[in-house]
Amino acid sequence: MTKTPAIQKDIIAHLRAAGRAETSRSLASRFLRIEHGDEETCRRLLAPFLATVPGIVHRPEEGWSLAKNAPRATGTPIAIGTGTDAGDPLPVPETGAPPRQASSGARPDGTAETGLDDFVALASEGAGPGGSGAVRVVSLLPVIAGEECQEEHFPAWALDEDARQADEPAGAGLAPEVLEDLLQTIGDLPVVCHRVAREVEPLRRLCAGAGLAFQAPVVSAAKLGHLLLGLKSSHAAGDLAAALGQEARGPDDCRGRVRLVAASFLRLVPLLQERGIDSIEALIEYQDMPAAPLDLSGCAFSAEDLRALPASPGVYRFLDIQGRVFYVGKAKNLRVRLGSYFTPSARGTAKGRAVLEQIHSFQFDTVASEMEAALVEAALIAEHRPRLNRQFDVHE
Repeated sequence: MTKTPAIQKDIIAHLRAAGRAETSRSLASRFLRIEHGDEETCRRLLAPFLATVPGIVHRPEEGWSLAKNAPRATGTPIAIGTGTDAGDPLPVPETGAPPRQASSGARPDGTAETGLDDFVALASEGAGPGGSGAVRVVSLLPVIAGEECQEEHFPAWALDEDARQADEPAGAGLAPEVLEDLLQTIGDLPVVCHRVAREVEPLRRLCAGAGLAFQAPVVSAAKLGHLLLGLKSSHAAGDLAAALGQEARGPDDCRGRVRLVAASFLRLVPLLQERGIDSIEALIEYQDMPAAPLDLSGCAFSAEDLRALPASPGVYRFLDIQGRVFYVGKAKNLRVRLGSYFTPSARGTAKGRAVLEQIHSFQFDTVASEMEAALVEAALIAEHRPRLNRQFDVHE
């Protein structure tokens, strides 16, 4: 038996008590905490909750209402159309659930804060190799009160090349009218994506070029996976899902990725709440806060030494307090790679903890290319046979 979402029961109880039709904007403001959405966007967000409820009808000129004289017994759901009733009205389930509160907190201006279980998951694909380049497809999955709503894809042909209009070039980015529809669907909800630089920044540039403002606050699931679970900062959406016990849902493109992002973020919410983070406003502040540096007082180097490293390819050696090399690695960027070992999230992996427990000093050499770094790394491993390389069998 399918569990009826609490928000559905709340809306039914409200409509019964009101005894009149309510616009989609009014219901969205009261139950979805969307203050400035247009009528059509709010209707689309409400439809997944109300389209299968017996006895509820929608008329464009009035909004949502209970059918008059609807019997109280359970019946077959009616279809929600664009203004005409689909057959005789059918019953509405009884519920005494009180209306859901708008929010657990408020901003200084009196408007409600957005909770962590109200957001739009977003994933995009570019027109170039590996999904790079101008954004050509975006998948959105609204989540309201922790319940997934109807998934939407932009443009209409989405990832079906056979359905693409003949006059729509395959390599072009999203058209301005598509971007407008996308922004209306997002409305006032915050956006959750995996990686902001890959998913949202190209979209922001497209919107700016079309004279549109992408103003929604954006949460990076990848950043949260790094901060909360100790995953590498460059981990994929599948890595985050696996760490949270999530299975893939759908194809290996933005359709499958948007479902992974939505489900993964919902599993991260309890971890955030344990840290006192219970609103999107607090979450944005948390994810943008720089990580506190580790205590390096027991090492022969400081945070300043790490910041002074060259941003160039090279190899590095970690030494213990006896001066023995216990790990050798290579780097595309020495400053970034070595710095990554000395952040709080480094303790989230076995290798990271082993490095922090043993390191006293390090040595490095710059090289001309990544290829040279790989060759020098192999030679140094053969020379020193570092115990940590052998333990984890990793040549980075």
